[in-house]
Amino acid sequence: MRSDPGGKRRSMVGFVDYLKRNAVGFVALFVALSGGAYALAHNSVGSRELKPKAVGAPHLKASAVRPAKIRTDAVRNRHLREGTVDVAKLDLGSVDARYMLKSEVLFAQVPTGGGLSFSRGATNAIRTDTGQYTVFFNRNVSECAKVGGWNTLAGAVPGTSGEVNTGTSIGNSFAVRVRTWSASGSLVDRAFSLIVAC
Repeated sequence: MRSDPGGKRRSMVGFVDYLKRNAVGFVALFVALSGGAYALAHNSVGSRELKPKAVGAPHLKASAVRPAKIRTDAVRNRHLREGTVDVAKLDLGSVDARYMLKSEVLFAQVPTGGGLSFSRGATNAIRTDTGQYTVFFNRNVSECAKVGGWNTLAGAVPGTSGEVNTGTSIGNSFAVRVRTWSASGSLVDRAFSLIVAC
């Protein structure tokens, strides 16, 4: 048998050409067979890398978010939908008195003509029209509970019937709108007390 050195060279050149023509295919095959996985280091994805609202309740396992994982004061009233937290959903002892003391009760006793007789956190009260008042506070009270009633200390007659309505002032989160009504249903100037619990 005779050796054919030229044939070996031709077959080697053909093999190299074959590799060059199919290089992309071989790389793709290698990636596919290796699984194509990309591993991330532990804790390498944080809140800065996530789009807002990218992770919601359906993406979390039950009990995945526990109190130890929530920063103090990170969840406020505005973050909760109405009715999502009630007494039945709270564990015994889960509401610490230290957090309850953070709530603040503000008040204003307003005479018939406006102004302040006594107050805590209120800065002014003005009569804007018959039976219509705006009470101003030193902080945002838009998410606070507001309750009004007749104020006998500032001039309302004991046993006065009628109604006091309260609401957030449009365009000013530091103010509360108050309307005083007579028993017959008409607006009337009356002294009132306003309690705001935040």
